[in-house]
Amino acid sequence: MAKKTAGAFDIRNIIAMLIGIYGVVLVFLGLFSADDHELDKADGLNINLWAGLVMVAVAAALVAWSLIRPVVIPPDAELEAGKDGPAGSAPEGGEKTVPDEAPQADADTPEITAHGGVENISTSGASVVPPPDDQKGS
Repeated sequence: MAKKTAGAFDIRNIIAMLIGIYGVVLVFLGLFSADDHELDKADGLNINLWAGLVMVAVAAALVAWSLIRPVVIPPDAELEAGKDGPAGSAPEGGEKTVPDEAPQADADTPEITAHGGVENISTSGASVVPPPDDQKGS
């Protein structure tokens, strides 16, 4: 079985493409639009040309890195992603898996009553705890 790689969706390729496009634009600006006034501002250095060449070199290094050491996707990643789908989704060749009833509260879980008190349900019996003094008036 062949290893599946990220390919074009590898972040290094996306960054290399963006840096490379800007680098090529700067190389063209450095070659075709550099005049004496711009060279004087940069102390005689064609800064667009050199910055563009560095950016193209960095983009080439990123592409080479992604070709030499590609990101390999594990073969079981797709299986695990589909295993725990959303509730109500049907697995392959099966029926929907929806629970029949809503989960019940534990016997010791407090519940809020209509008057704002907390009702404690336990195995020994039920008791109502009145709300705090600051909530009685509401």
